[in-house]
Amino acid sequence: MKIRFYCDLWPGLDPVRFTLMASTLPVRKPDGAKRLAFDVQIPDHLLYEVDAESPEVRKVEVLDE
Repeated sequence: MKIRFYCDLWPGLDPVRFTLMASTLPVRKPDGAKRLAFDVQIPDHLLYEVDAESPEVRKVEVLDE
């Protein structure tokens, strides 16, 4: 199953020092943030297993919403 994720990034955010979170159903984009969208192909049987890891990430897009 292909699932689209959204992640908001703020100017100056250091991903080494801060956790980035992605959502499949984003709320309104915060002012000053850039929103990235990326599709992840996850085998159906892994969606319901604990501690599963996806084998593939597809094209990342910058969304200007």
